[in-house]
Amino acid sequence: MNSDLYSSTRRSPTAHNEQRTGDRRLAVLASIRTTRNLGRVWNVATVILGTGIAALLSGFGLWSPILSSVSITASLVVAIGVAWGGAVLLPRPAAGLLWFAGPIAIGLVWAAMLRQWSAFGVLAACITISLVSLAIYRADARRHA
Repeated sequence: MNSDLYSSTRRSPTAHNEQRTGDRRLAVLASIRTTRNLGRVWNVATVILGTGIAALLSGFGLWSPILSSVSITASLVVAIGVAWGGAVLLPRPAAGLLWFAGPIAIGLVWAAMLRQWSAFGVLAACITISLVSLAIYRADARRHA
């Protein structure tokens, strides 16, 4: 056996277990840090997406609402994607829903003030999609728990 190959390693089994325990601890800490950072990035992205949808459909006084089949479909697809992503990526999916629905609720009020009822309906559908997906996710989680 080549003794210089193993000269730097400890020979006791407890040293090996201590090394493995230390490696596991570092991996868990890295996983926790990654999960926290992913949650922060996701929350910022949901605020930006929610603001974009609300600005596109209600205008927020910046421009007239842009209502077309493409903008309506894109808004609903983004709402479904955000709802799914928040349920999968966040430890508390309700937080992602609130960050997404906040700007949309403001756009909902703005669309109602301007009497843009089609924009109001699409914005209400975006919030409803998020709420329903959260309810389905929680019901499914309770069933599997």
